[in-house]
Amino acid sequence: MITNFSFETSPLNEEEEKMATLMEEAFLSRPVGKKYAIKNADIAEALSTKGFKVPSEARVRKIINNLRINNRVPCLVANSNGYFVAEVPEESISFLKSLKERINAIDYVLQQMAKQHRAKFPKPSSGPTIKPLV
Repeated sequence: MITNFSFETSPLNEEEEKMATLMEEAFLSRPVGKKYAIKNADIAEALSTKGFKVPSEARVRKIINNLRINNRVPCLVANSNGYFVAEVPEESISFLKSLKERINAIDYVLQQMAKQHRAKFPKPSSGPTIKPLV
């Protein structure tokens, strides 16, 4: 889980595992390529029509992550139009490049926030010791 985002990043519950299986089957059976991208909100709506109570778009992203990291839907990528299975190498490469750019952007924010933290709180507090982030 991620600090301050415990609900959004908690492991999938039983109902979400069922949603994951349904989503896996759907992605593996639909046409591939970016022209078949499906938006998060549309996935949530489709799950709702199947009787699932989708708690948030963040949890749909968590389910997508589960499908990816467990290799349940190979090359399940995304762009601004939604999620889809890559049809050609360029679609996967474009997603990987975007992912790396987002990692770099988050790392830059981390570095700047750590710098601000050190400037604002130059001495350790008398409370519990916190391991430095960077």
